[in-house]
Parts: sequence; C-alpha cells; structure tokens
Amino acid sequence: MIKLSLDEDFVACPVVDGDELFPSGVFEFNVSRILAYLERCPDDVVLVSVAVGDFSRWLDDLDEAHVAAADLARPLVLAEIAPGRFNVIDGHHRLEKARRHGVGTLQAYRL
Repeated sequence: MIKLSLDEDFVACPVVDGDELFPSGVFEFNVSRILAYLERCPDDVVLVSVAVGDFSRWLDDLDEAHVAAADLARPLVLAEIAPGRFNVIDGHHRLEKARRHGVGTLQAYRL
C-alpha cells in the first residue's frame, strides 16, 4: 500500500476569474491551468490511447450542441485519483460523441 504524506510547502495555484474548476471527490482540478500547461509542455505528459467503454457515462445533462461540436482529435484529460484509477476531468462531451459514433478509443493525457 502506498502511504501519502502531506507536503507542508505545497501552495495551490491561485484561481483566476474565469478558470474552469472540476470537483472530483476530495480533489478540485483547475482544468484551465492544466490545459494551459499541456499546451506549453506537451512532452511532459504521455499521450495514451484509452477505451471509450472504460469510462462511465457522465451523469449530468450534457449540452447537445457541445456534444455535436466536440473535437474527437483533442485528447481527454484524466487525473489519477487513486493508484491506477483515473477520472475524466476534461472530455465528457468528447466521450459521449465517441460513444454515439461508435468510436472505440480516444487519445488521453494521464495526469
């Protein structure tokens, strides 16, 4: 078992007006900052292929226009919330579009 320890020197990045935040259990991810980082440093995070069927459907109502416009070439962003367990923090509309169009895999960044 992996034991986590508190980093006393950790300072969370400040939230700027307009930042998209994604709460997931005890975590709150700043999607805007993560996407900016991935754009600046794309080689720092490995891009992997993931099975669409490995992720449950998003429980909230999705904006149908956003689903239709979703770009399946844009990678999902997954965050490891427990050892080996990843949640989608950016890409729910892309996942739904992929399901509807029979796309079996998408590219994803695993953080």
